[in-house]
Amino acid sequence: MAEPSLKPLEPTGTIIDEFEDAFHSVCKYLDQIDDKKPQMEDIKRDADVLVSRFIDAGRTCEQYFLQKHIQIANAKPEQVLKEECNELRLEITRKDAAIERHYEKLRSWQETLKPTTASRNPQSKPGQLSRTGALYNVHSQPS
Repeated sequence: MAEPSLKPLEPTGTIIDEFEDAFHSVCKYLDQIDDKKPQMEDIKRDADVLVSRFIDAGRTCEQYFLQKHIQIANAKPEQVLKEECNELRLEITRKDAAIERHYEKLRSWQETLKPTTASRNPQSKPGQLSRTGALYNVHSQPS
């Protein structure tokens, strides 16, 4: 079997290019495995080398972007605050949507169970607590 491209990654300009080259070398090797039937130990050894290079290139990219983020945070701290505020707004929006979905499910189940609970406890009024403490109807919307 032809040896996979296990030569060291040569800098091609940017860390992104190196990351992309490492990814393509892994994909190319996986394609070669399908075409030829090498021994399992050869596959493991070669794949370990290629994947290690890919992971190292990914770590290098991550380190680069973290350094840039720190530089921006030091130079423009208000930018970091704006990003954090936007992330918090998005999180609040997601949680509000989740709460609304839960209220919809609750209303649906209450409508489903309404005939059952009314036949069991006819003197209870909608919106009152039963002996179990559960509300029969929820009329308020989340704010």
